[in-house]
Amino acid sequence: MPIFRIKAVTTGATFAVAGALTFAAPAGADGPEVGSPCDGHELGKSATASDGAAVNCIADDAGQMTWFADGGAVQTLADLQAQGYTVTVDQIGDNPLNTCVVTDVHNAMTTSQRLGSGGTTPGGTGSFGDHHSSTITLVKTIDVSLDCR
Repeated sequence: MPIFRIKAVTTGATFAVAGALTFAAPAGADGPEVGSPCDGHELGKSATASDGAAVNCIADDAGQMTWFADGGAVQTLADLQAQGYTVTVDQIGDNPLNTCVVTDVHNAMTTSQRLGSGGTTPGGTGSFGDHHSSTITLVKTIDVSLDCR
């Protein structure tokens, strides 16, 4: 399950980061509330709270999935988690996450493993020599730097 980890830092360079645009669903009486739990299938998704506020489902450093108010770094973290990344956050300041500005996204790493099935059709789909193989993704990690002053 993708999560983010926060570690405090004292300096950082500033870079512009563009995120993908997503649109929240229409407001409804049964929409999620900021701070309420969300489910795994909602991770990285946007919704509209019953009060009309845009919210995103994000996993925190303890692995708890919670609806956060959209704004600041929330959408970037939600987008990365929706892509399957475990996000490590370097944060300057202690203001709320929805007021933070993303200053850098870096160190995207994917760890994968090739699995052989022992097939005997050389040159066939997924073959590697005399064996068939598949590559699976084990872990995807990325670092995000935030200014929360």
